[in-house]
Amino acid sequence: MIEPLRRSSALLFLWLGLVWVTFELFLVLDWGHGQARVILLAVLATLLWVCRRWAPWFRSLRTPSRATSHAAVVLVVIGALANLGPWLYFVQQSLATHTVQSDQAETVMSALDVLEQGANPYGSDTVTDSVAYDLATEALAAEPTCRGPGGAVKFRVGRADDSTVPHIVRTAGCEDVQRMFSSLGFKYGPVMLAFYWPFIALFGTAGFLIAHLVLVIAFSVLLYRTARETTGSTFWASISLLPLLWPTVLAWNVLAKEHLDFLPICLVAVAWLCWSRGLFGAAGAFIGVSLAAKFLPALLFVPLLAKAPRRFWPVPVIVAAALFTPFAAWSWHGFWQNIGYPFTRPPDSTALVFFCTHAERIGVRVLAIAILGGLALRAHLRAWDRRSAVTYLVFAHIAVLASGTALHNNYLVWLLPLVSLYLTEEVGRTDAPVMQ
Repeated sequence: MIEPLRRSSALLFLWLGLVWVTFELFLVLDWGHGQARVILLAVLATLLWVCRRWAPWFRSLRTPSRATSHAAVVLVVIGALANLGPWLYFVQQSLATHTVQSDQAETVMSALDVLEQGANPYGSDTVTDSVAYDLATEALAAEPTCRGPGGAVKFRVGRADDSTVPHIVRTAGCEDVQRMFSSLGFKYGPVMLAFYWPFIALFGTAGFLIAHLVLVIAFSVLLYRTARETTGSTFWASISLLPLLWPTVLAWNVLAKEHLDFLPICLVAVAWLCWSRGLFGAAGAFIGVSLAAKFLPALLFVPLLAKAPRRFWPVPVIVAAALFTPFAAWSWHGFWQNIGYPFTRPPDSTALVFFCTHAERIGVRVLAIAILGGLALRAHLRAWDRRSAVTYLVFAHIAVLASGTALHNNYLVWLLPLVSLYLTEEVGRTDAPVMQ
């Protein structure tokens, strides 16, 4: 029996190591490597399939040896130190410089300043995104005939004076430039502003890092308790934390660069927990709140409610609409141009479609839609049990990321907890055989 256990533990740590290497390679192959990044997603999908094939061996570790248990604890500690260890340094830098490290955090602070001025952060006459403003200016410089007469003064938060943005000629050839100048406001949902506002009010620019530390710790505890409940094993509960804490994707995107994607995935992870316990109303509400923070990844969780009674189906829409409506009523055109920007943005070199012809892009998206539909149908035929549901979630996210117009590293934060949940569901099943 000892030899099979050693083989099982070796396979488990090999699998975890390969997952870690795959995520780390995303940090190396970044801009300009859209094709390679999709290959890495394919590798990750393959590793998830391998996890299912090796699951019988993994389940034999429900009573692991002392050495295996110690190795799991050591790896969790190393992962926590790698991701949370630099936190204090980043906080000190933020307090010393009074600056933030990402354009995403800058847009939150700018949007809050705009609200303080009594203006609409989603307005088509509002500028909160300096990066988008610079890109729009560059696009106009490349198409000078799109410049119309006169100018419109817009809010330019963070600058000494207001910026004058030129009128854009409304012709077919200038549609892209016009869209870029109409979407310079806040591009995330109002839940982002509501969540970060108290932290910024109390701690200034360091508020993002403090908020993210709270999120990471709270979510790690939630993930551990969920895995402990699912598997009945302290060892496997510890192992479940490794896909979240081990890759430095978490440290670089959530702490070092203050990207905003961890809040939406935390909200839908809570929705998953409520859903798994049959609390469909609460699950729908959390999905709706996540939608009002950022459309993705929350949209991919909506099909889970197919398992719920029909009266719960509208809950995400009602909650999200209630949170969006005040800003949409304030300025519908500006609101849609900004909140819908992720669906209209041009491809960049982190994505596969950037390197594709128009026909190839259509083919990639049709394939992604087919995969989404197939995964959802498979889960539906299995009555949306937990295992089929988490399989749908993780592979649906991979398909969407592979076919999107951008595959930025902060989007990978969505995958970390899903891989953890996938591992937990695969090894936690009690109705499958254990390899002897």
